[in-house]
Amino acid sequence: MYLKLQLLSTAVSALFLLLLPFRLSKLHTETVKVVPEYRRDIKIAIAFALLVVQSIVLITALLPTSQVDIDFLSVLTSFISYIGLCPLLFLEHTRSIKPSDLAVVYLLTSLACDAAELGTTAYQDVTFPAALGVIAKLCIKFLILVVESREKGGILRRQYGQWPPEQLAGVLSRTFFWWINSILAKGSRDILTGGSLPPIDHKLSSKLLRHRALKAWDQRATSKALYQHRLNRLKVMIRGAVVGLINCKSLGQQSGSYDDGRAVTLISTDAESVGNSAQMFHETWAQVIEVVLGTLMLAREVGWICPVPLVIIFSNALGIFSPIITFVLFVVLAHWDGVKLNTETAFTTTALLGLVTHPANMIMSIVPQAMGSLAAFDRIQQYLLQPPRCDQRLILKRVDNDAKRISPAICMADVAIQNTSSTPPILSDINLVIDRGSIVIFSGPVGSGKTTLARAIMGEIPTAGGTISVSSKRIGYCEQVPWLSSGTLKEAICGFSPEDQRWYDQVVRLCCLDDDLSALPNGDHTMIGSRGLNLSGRQRQRVALARAVYARCEIVLLDDSFSALDGKTESCIVNNLLSPGGLFRQMRTTVFLITNSATHFSLADWLVVLGDASIKYQGTWADLKEKPENILKVHVAETDNNSAEEKHPVNEAVQSKRLDVAEAVSDLSRATGDISLYGYYLQSAGLRNLLILLACTSSYSFFVTFPQYWLQKWTEALASQMMFYVGGYLILSLMAWTSTNGSMWSTYILIAPESGAELHRRLLSTIMGASLSYFSITDTGMILNRFSQDIQLVDRQLPPAILSISNQIFKLLVQAALLFSAQKLLSLTFPLCVAVVYFVQRIYLRTSRQLRLLDLESQSAVYSSFLESVEGITTIRAFGWEKAVEDANIKSLDISQQPSYILLCLQQWLGIVLDLVVAAIATGLITLAVLMSDTTTAGQIGMALNIVLVANTTLLGLVTSWTNLEISLGAISRLKNLEANTPTEDKPCESYTPVEAWPSSGVVEFDDVTVAYNPDAIALQNVNLKISAGQQSIVCGRTGRCFITVAQDPFVLAQASLRFNLDPTASLPDETIIAAPQRIRLWSHFNSGVSAPSTSKTRQILNSSVASLPQMSVGQEQMITLARAILQLQVLNGASSLAKAQLNRAKIMPILLLDEATSSLDPETEAAMRSIIDQEFTEKGHTIIAITHRLSGLTENVRAGQDMFVLLSKGKIERIDRVEDYSSPISKRLSIYGPSLLEEVVEEEEEEELDVNWRRRIST
Repeated sequence: MYLKLQLLSTAVSALFLLLLPFRLSKLHTETVKVVPEYRRDIKIAIAFALLVVQSIVLITALLPTSQVDIDFLSVLTSFISYIGLCPLLFLEHTRSIKPSDLAVVYLLTSLACDAAELGTTAYQDVTFPAALGVIAKLCIKFLILVVESREKGGILRRQYGQWPPEQLAGVLSRTFFWWINSILAKGSRDILTGGSLPPIDHKLSSKLLRHRALKAWDQRATSKALYQHRLNRLKVMIRGAVVGLINCKSLGQQSGSYDDGRAVTLISTDAESVGNSAQMFHETWAQVIEVVLGTLMLAREVGWICPVPLVIIFSNALGIFSPIITFVLFVVLAHWDGVKLNTETAFTTTALLGLVTHPANMIMSIVPQAMGSLAAFDRIQQYLLQPPRCDQRLILKRVDNDAKRISPAICMADVAIQNTSSTPPILSDINLVIDRGSIVIFSGPVGSGKTTLARAIMGEIPTAGGTISVSSKRIGYCEQVPWLSSGTLKEAICGFSPEDQRWYDQVVRLCCLDDDLSALPNGDHTMIGSRGLNLSGRQRQRVALARAVYARCEIVLLDDSFSALDGKTESCIVNNLLSPGGLFRQMRTTVFLITNSATHFSLADWLVVLGDASIKYQGTWADLKEKPENILKVHVAETDNNSAEEKHPVNEAVQSKRLDVAEAVSDLSRATGDISLYGYYLQSAGLRNLLILLACTSSYSFFVTFPQYWLQKWTEALASQMMFYVGGYLILSLMAWTSTNGSMWSTYILIAPESGAELHRRLLSTIMGASLSYFSITDTGMILNRFSQDIQLVDRQLPPAILSISNQIFKLLVQAALLFSAQKLLSLTFPLCVAVVYFVQRIYLRTSRQLRLLDLESQSAVYSSFLESVEGITTIRAFGWEKAVEDANIKSLDISQQPSYILLCLQQWLGIVLDLVVAAIATGLITLAVLMSDTTTAGQIGMALNIVLVANTTLLGLVTSWTNLEISLGAISRLKNLEANTPTEDKPCESYTPVEAWPSSGVVEFDDVTVAYNPDAIALQNVNLKISAGQQSIVCGRTGRCFITVAQDPFVLAQASLRFNLDPTASLPDETIIAAPQRIRLWSHFNSGVSAPSTSKTRQILNSSVASLPQMSVGQEQMITLARAILQLQVLNGASSLAKAQLNRAKIMPILLLDEATSSLDPETEAAMRSIIDQEFTEKGHTIIAITHRLSGLTENVRAGQDMFVLLSKGKIERIDRVEDYSSPISKRLSIYGPSLLEEVVEEEEEEELDVNWRRRIST
C-alpha cells in the first residue's frame, strides 16, 4: 500500500511539472489585474515554508542511504514541484482574476496522498520525525489551499471588477457552487430584481452565440458537450443560439410571410425543446452505462436471467413489472434447485434490479421526448430554410457635382409584378424615371397597385420582369398603417438614428407635433405603448412622418400618410414639407407620395396615375386634362388640436408609482409564498378530480412500499410457503400498477385538461373584458407571455408536480410506519433528515421562486422586441436598421438569460447538497446497524436500511417536488393577480342586460357623461347628446353590444380564412357571403379575374387564409370590413327571426359606427361605398355615427332636417348643428363658383393663411 502511494505521489508531481511551464507562459503574457496588498506575500511565505519542510524531508531521506529508490524519487519530485509552486502562486495571484485551478487541484491530490501516507504510518516502521514531517506538510498544504481558494473580487483593479461571480470563482467553488451562496443570501434578505442579479459568463452572450451559430449553420456543423456540469451552460447556449438564429432569419425573410403565433412558438416552446435535447443526449449515454454495469452486477446474483428485465422494458411491455417478474423467476428457479431465499440475496437482488430497471425505463421515456425535440428542430430548420427576401434593386451610379445635370433617384424599366406565374400581373410595363430632389405623386383607384409599386421600390416585392434602380437603398418610409416600436415618443421619432436635439425640435415643429407634446403629461418622454396604442390615429401618422423626416434619407416614400389628418393639420404639414419653400425642397429630397386626393397635385413635379395594371397617365399637373373628383376637407378652428377623439395617454409618473406599489406587493408575496394560490389552482382543477388523485396516489404509495416488509417476512418464512409469498408479491405489484395508472389518468386526463381549460377561460375572459387603458400601459409581450409561458406551466408542469408531491407525502407516511415497526432506533435518523432538508429547502425556496418569476417576466421583453421587429420588418429594412434592431433583440435575450442560467445553477447546487445529505445519513445508518447487529435480525436490518435510503430519497424528492411546485405556482400567481387587478370595461354598476331584440330603433342618448382613462386624463366631460333613431351624426363614439363597426385601422386576421373574416359566426351560406364582396367590387381581387368560378373554386377561396390570397391594400381591407358589416346585419336579423315570430318584436336595428372607414379609398370607390352604406343602413332607418375629416361623401348624402354635425373640443361638445347649416357656406359658394372654381378659391385662401403662419415660424 505504501509503495502504491509513493508511485501515485510521484505521478501527481510529474503531471504538475509537465503542465506548469504552459501555465507560467500564459500568465507571463497577462497584465497585472490586482491592486498591491498583503495576501500575495502571505501565499509566498507559506509556500516557502512548505519548501523548507520538504527540503528537510529530502535531506532526511538521503542520510540513511545514498540508494535511489521510489521513496526518494517521490520526495525529490515533490521538492521540485514545490519550487515551481512558488512562482505559480505569485503569477496567479497578480495576473489572474480567479484562484489558480492548477495549484488547487495539485494541492488537493497531494493532500489526499499525504493523508493516506499518514494513515499507513501505523502499519509501517516509520520514525517520529518522518511522521512529523508528513503532518507539517499536511497542515501547510491545507493552509495554502484555503488561502489560494479565496476569491479576489475585492482586490481586482477597477477595469476587472465587473466580471461575473462564476468566472471569479475557483475550481472548488465552481464544483460545489459556492459562488451562488451570495445570491442565496441576497435572496433570503432582500427582494431580487433583474438589476440585482450578477452578470453571467460572457461566453454565454447571445451575440457571440448567434455569430457562432450562424457560422455553424452555414457549415451545418454540430458540437458536443464534454462533461455533465456544462449541461446547464449548454442549454443556455443552445437557447441563445437558436433564438439568435430565428431573430436573424426574421429580419431577412420576405415581408408578409410571417406568422406571429408561429414565431412565438419557435422562440419559446420549440427553442426550449431543442435546448432540452442536450440533456436527453447526456442522460442517454450515462444511463446506458448504468444499465451495462447494473446488468453485470445482477448477473453475479441471478445468473443467466439477468437480461429478462431489459427484454421486458425494451419490448415496450409493462416496465413496472420487469423487476417483479425477474425476481419471481429467479426465486422459482432457485427453489427448483433446492436453494432457499436468504436475506442477503433477496435485498441485494432487489437493489440491483432497481439499478438496472430505472435507467432502462428512463431510456425508453426519452424516446418520445427525443421525437418531440426532433419535431421542434425540424420546425426551426424549415423556418431557417425558407427563401430569404430577394432584393433585386440596382444602385444608380452617382453623377459628379454638376449644377446643370440632374441625376435620377429612381429608375424603373419594363417592370412587371405578379404574385404567381398563373395569376394576372398586378402591374406591367412600368417605365418611369424620378429625378433626384423631385416630388412625384402617385394616384389611382383602390387596388390599382400603388402600395405594391412602393414596396417593389423598397425591395420588399420581387419583380417578375424589368429592373428597378435606386440612388440609395435607405428610404424614409411612412406607411398607411404606421408601425411604431414601444418606448417613448421621442424614441419612436428618432428610431435608431443618432440623436440631434436641434434637428429633432425642428422636425417636431414641421410635423405639427409641438402642440401635442405640450398637451401630454410627460411631453416627448410619454410612453406610447405597444404599436403606439397610447396615441390616436392622427398622432401615430404624424409620429411616423416625423420619423421619416428625422432620418434624413435621400428618398422618402409616403404611402397615403395624410389620410387620417384633418384638413388644417394636413395643409400645414404639406406646406412645411412639400411646398416650394418646404423642407424636402430645401434638402433636395426625392419624395414618392401615394394619395387618393387631388388636393396636392399642384405641388408635384410629376404625376403618375395607375389603373388597369399599368400607368394610365404620367406628366405634369398643367397637362392633366381630367382630374378625379376633389376631396373637400373640413378646417376646424384651433380647438381641433385638443379634440376629444385623441386619447389622453396615462400619466406616466402616476402610473409608475402605482406599478411600483403593485410590484412591491407582488414581491412580498413572491418571497413569502401565497397559500391562496393553492386554493385558486385546486378550485380550477375540481374537488372531485383532486380526491380521485389522492385516493390513487395513497394506494400506489402503500402498494409500492409494502413489498419491502413482505420481502422481510418472506426471507424469514419456511421454504414450503414460497408460493404464498410469490402470489402476494405479484398481487401487491399488480395493485401498485393499477394505482399508478389511476394516478396518471386522474392527473393527465382529468386535472390537466380541466384546470388548463378553466384557467385559460379565465385569462381569456379577463383580457377580452379589460379596459382600453390596460392595453395602453401593458406591452403585448407581457399579455402574450400569459398565454404562452404561464399556460404552458399550467398544462405541463403543475399537474405532474401535484402528482409527485402527493406521491412523496404518502410514501413518507408509509415508509415511516414500516420503519418504526422494524427498528425504532433506526428511525431516529428520520427526524434528523427532515430537519436538515427543511433548513436547506428554506434557504433555497425563497430565492428560487424569485428567480423563476424573474425568468418568466424577462421573457416578456424578448417576445415584445421580437414581435415588434417582425411586425415592422418592412419599415426597419427601409430605414436600414436591421443591425440595430438585431442588437436590441439580442440585448433583451441576454437580460432574460441571467435569471434562467442562475436558476439552473441553483438547482444544481440543491442537487449536490441533497446528495451529500443522503450520503451522510446512509453512512450513519450503516454504522448504527453494525453496532446493533446482536439485537436485530438480518431481515430487519436489510428492510430498515432499504426503507431509510428510500425514505430519505423520497424526502429529497418531496423537497424537489415542493420547490418545483412553488416555482410553477408563479404562473398561477400572475394569472390570479391579472384576474384580480385588471380593470374591466364593464363597471359593477353596468350590469343591465337588454332584451334580445335590442336595439329596436337605434336611439342613443348621453346624459351628463364624463369619460376618463384615469383621474388625471379626462377624455369626455359633461356630454349631453341625443341621437334619434335613423339619424346620421358626425361624432365620436365607443363600440358595444349590437353595434356594427367599420374602423379606420381595418381588423383583418391574416391567418384566418376569408370566410371567417367575412362571417365570424359561420351562420351564412356561401352565396350570401360571396354577394357582399361582389357588391363592393372586391371579389374579383380573390378569384384572379374569373367572372364565374366553379362552386369548388369559390369554396376553396372562402376557406383559404387571407395571407395565402392576393395581398390587399389598406383601402381594400377597409372594403372587407364594410362587407363584414353588411353580413353582420343579416346575421343579427336572421338569427332573431324565430324570436321575432314568437314575441312579435320589431327587427333588430343595430347602430353603425364609422371611424374614418373610407380614409384610404379613392374618391370614386369612396362614393360607391357611401352609396352602399346609404342603401343598406341609412335608407333602412339605421342610426349612423361617423367619425371623419372628409365631407365630400357625407355632404352629398345628408338629409335636411334630420342629420346633424357634432363638434367636440377639449372633451366637451362645442356645438351641435344640422349638417346643412354647417355646410351652408360651402353650398352657397358652390352655387356661386361652381365645383371647379370652388376648390381653387378654398386652396388660395388656405395657402394665404398657411403662408403667413409659415413666415411667422421662419421668423421665430
